[in-house]
Amino acid sequence: MELIIAKKIFQFFCHQMPERSLQFSGELFPLCFRCSGIYAGIFLSHIYVLIMKRYSKISPNRKNGLFLVLLAVPLAVDGFGDRFNFWDSPGEVRMITGLLAGVFISLTLISIPNLFIKFDEAKSDLLVRDFLIPIIIGFVTIYLFVNTNSLFAFNLFITVALIGWGIVISNILFFVYDFSKNVLNKLIRTTLFKNK
Repeated sequence: MELIIAKKIFQFFCHQMPERSLQFSGELFPLCFRCSGIYAGIFLSHIYVLIMKRYSKISPNRKNGLFLVLLAVPLAVDGFGDRFNFWDSPGEVRMITGLLAGVFISLTLISIPNLFIKFDEAKSDLLVRDFLIPIIIGFVTIYLFVNTNSLFAFNLFITVALIGWGIVISNILFFVYDFSKNVLNKLIRTTLFKNK
């Protein structure tokens, strides 16, 4: 069931090329290696931050924010090299660069609301462990996913990818809702005070 849902959803977000996707018993994984890594990184980072109760505490400062941005560089370099035929990366490398970018995307999505609050940079609380632990767990997950030839691992990773995709969508919707609510509140307050 998850496979059918995932194929329908991800056909709009991933090229799903068979030569760049994992296969199990003739069944094609609904995402390419790179997209699989991205959604795994998003899922693992969000789960870690929620379990550690750090969701409202994460906002990057200049030092760790730069490191966070550097997580997206391997994907950009690998994607550029693949696109212009400098090299053809194996699936594992694509998944790892995707994982790193997924952690970047996840922690960026988490920190965006905090950037609009008057957040004291000295009190910024994005720690190295916030990206290091999901990356380490992600490496283990990728190893098991690629090297464990089981239907359970295949279906579990589909579920992880779907949840990762849902996290991105829900974060974007929450941000749009919160931002529009704040704008509307300011507009109402401004209008009320002008009328008095």
